[in-house]
Amino acid sequence: MKATLPEQLRDKLAAFADAERFLVAFSGGADSHALLHALVLLELPQEILALHVNHGLSPNADNWQLHCEAVCRELQVGFCAERARIQRDGTGLENAARQARYDIFARHVLPGDVLLMAHHADDQIETFFLRLLRGAGVRGLGGMPEWRAIGQGCLYRPWLDRARCELRHYAREQGLGWVEDESNVDLQFDRNYLREQVLPVLQARWPQAAQSIARSMAWCGEADAVTDELADIDYFACYPHAERYGYSLSFSYLRGLSRARRRNVLRLWLTRCGIPVPGHRILDAMQLQMMDSRSDASPLVEWDLWQCRRYQGRLYVMQQLPPLDSERSWQCLVGEVLEDPAFGQLSFAACSGHGMRLHPLRPLTVNFAREGLRCRPCGREHSQTLKKLFQEFGVPPWLRERTPLIYQDGQLLAIGDWWVCAEAAVAGNETGYIPQWALPG
Repeated sequence: MKATLPEQLRDKLAAFADAERFLVAFSGGADSHALLHALVLLELPQEILALHVNHGLSPNADNWQLHCEAVCRELQVGFCAERARIQRDGTGLENAARQARYDIFARHVLPGDVLLMAHHADDQIETFFLRLLRGAGVRGLGGMPEWRAIGQGCLYRPWLDRARCELRHYAREQGLGWVEDESNVDLQFDRNYLREQVLPVLQARWPQAAQSIARSMAWCGEADAVTDELADIDYFACYPHAERYGYSLSFSYLRGLSRARRRNVLRLWLTRCGIPVPGHRILDAMQLQMMDSRSDASPLVEWDLWQCRRYQGRLYVMQQLPPLDSERSWQCLVGEVLEDPAFGQLSFAACSGHGMRLHPLRPLTVNFAREGLRCRPCGREHSQTLKKLFQEFGVPPWLRERTPLIYQDGQLLAIGDWWVCAEAAVAGNETGYIPQWALPG
């Protein structure tokens, strides 16, 4: 005999016995009400908090919030409501509302929390078709994951293998009251159109469609897992590294892979760097320009707030840097912090026997005019041009042009925090000053 919904929920939540709290995404609809009711029925030791997002899109939104609050009072569980700020981004109202909702969830999920959501098998099928029609790959066609990280905790969907009708039957059987969102019958929304107009026709012609789609999604999920394993192997073979500004990856190994495996590694790399993965056009441009351009080229691919570059056998990804006026100068005193979006933040730390010799009451001048400039770094016998020094130390070109040049009384003292000039270095136990340069972002 198939386990009841509360029995199945108890079995599945055993994996989260160490959780501090269970949060329930509680819209007030039948599915989320059934989930909250079943969870309360289990009398688990964890605190329960119902989290309601008021999207403000319906004239009934405030009444739904009041309904949810009343249900939680009756069930004697905590209740938290927050109004969403929906920002249209050109991807449609459904997606904008979903993003706002998940942003709120992420803020409320603390360490040790598990956020429970009442998505079910019918939601999975709808998601499969929506993603199929958008040209998704195996990751997207695998559907919503049963669990994933969110905020500082975990999101878990215990009922992805149960049908909508089972949840509705449980809600009616328990005498639960719920709200009906009138937008659920508005066919201008893609998910509603699929649910009302497309899926009934498919299931009438192919009664086993739901089971077949579920199997295909499972295969896609398995293929995605294998792809992830291969991406991990290739990713670490590319020697990923956190750079002073951004992140880098070995170009030589990546170039030897097939285009599909390169794309696989690039996706994983960007994800591990906390950078939103762009669409296939940008990934293809990264491959074309970074992999296939001449060895002496300086390719650049930009998207949104990010950019990808190549230098000395490595690919770099970083935030886009704002424009820099190389003709401008800045002034500050030793104890001040100099800050500008173009080059970041510059300050000076006092130390004994190291750093620059400074007069603490005279202003420092900072500029970026490098033409013809030479420097003899502390500990070297001869001076060199900045270009030679930057090349020797492998400083990428995009950092060279933003490296602050530090002067006092017309004398060059230091090149950013790369080198202190020998003529300005302190000796013995004198107090010196070390530049501390933090790049923007």
